[in-house]
Amino acid sequence: MASSAPTLVAELDRKLACVLEPRMRLELVRECLQRLEPDPAYALLARALHRTPAPGAADPLADALHELLLEEVESDADRDRRAALYARAHAAGDGIIMALLRTRTAAQDLEDPASRLHVDLRKMPLGRRRSLARRPDPALLEQLARDPDPIVIRNLLQNPRTTEADVVRLAAARPVAASSLGEIQRSARWSRRSQVRSALARNPYAPVDVALQQLHALPAQVLREIESDPSLHVAVREHARHERERRGGR
Repeated sequence: MASSAPTLVAELDRKLACVLEPRMRLELVRECLQRLEPDPAYALLARALHRTPAPGAADPLADALHELLLEEVESDADRDRRAALYARAHAAGDGIIMALLRTRTAAQDLEDPASRLHVDLRKMPLGRRRSLARRPDPALLEQLARDPDPIVIRNLLQNPRTTEADVVRLAAARPVAASSLGEIQRSARWSRRSQVRSALARNPYAPVDVALQQLHALPAQVLREIESDPSLHVAVREHARHERERRGGR
């Protein structure tokens, strides 16, 4: 007999509590979803993504599900599966899951993000900039934070001298290369920090999938502010409203 959605969610919560590495958590949840037919898979999604989170508590299952639903789809089988899930979400009037399953779109792109670099850095070879991003020089790191090269940003995020305040500034920077914000989202060290999440969700240069993945973990007041921010993509504003209403409109 197939397990019910509450049972599956409770089982996944227990397993994820024992797994610290985000990629391992993601693959564990992916494996579970792939074993399910569309009806029980949607039931699991609805159960996990519509529950009211405890204030300030982490939700590894919601994090993994948001990332999975926002992945780019490559195979026909995956596209068919997502279409089946979307149909069930549509029948249920489930705006949150419908938004997560829609085709990935990008936010505003910078025509030339490298133009924001300090003139000395613009003249510097890329390999040299990547190397400098590992060094303990706060002033230099602040300048490199505007680099459009994702490896420079990755090295900066891994630098032990980089602080949460540095990352929040980068996540909130306007203009900024979308690839830089994607690197922050993929950073196991920084991506779950509440202030970093808020900055990513509020940044109009963030790819829509990056912004959407933050919303379930944000306070209601921040969601209200996102709803009313005309600089943000309409899908981000609508999803913020759905998420706030899901919690009872607080």
